[in-house]
Amino acid sequence: MGRDNSDEAYVLDLCDQLLGEPGLRQHRFDWLLGDPGSNGQRRRLPVDAYWPGQHLVVEYSTTGRCRTSTCRNASPSAAYTAGSSARSTTPVAKP
Repeated sequence: MGRDNSDEAYVLDLCDQLLGEPGLRQHRFDWLLGDPGSNGQRRRLPVDAYWPGQHLVVEYSTTGRCRTSTCRNASPSAAYTAGSSARSTTPVAKP
């Protein structure tokens, strides 16, 4: 099954409808970088979808459980963390 026919695509399409704008799929931010490879270079990592008008990023997971992760808003002045049991975001110190 390709990405376009997946559960992920279905959920992200629902988000598009709810938010009233199409999300940018596999968007890459300059500040979201992976670990250095054998050549020492760091690659920009993709997010599943980004809605610029909402300053919202979604990472779709099929594990069936939430995880705690630190995410940065598209604005470089803010950073947020999503708790595994809470549905709200809490500001955290920027590294």
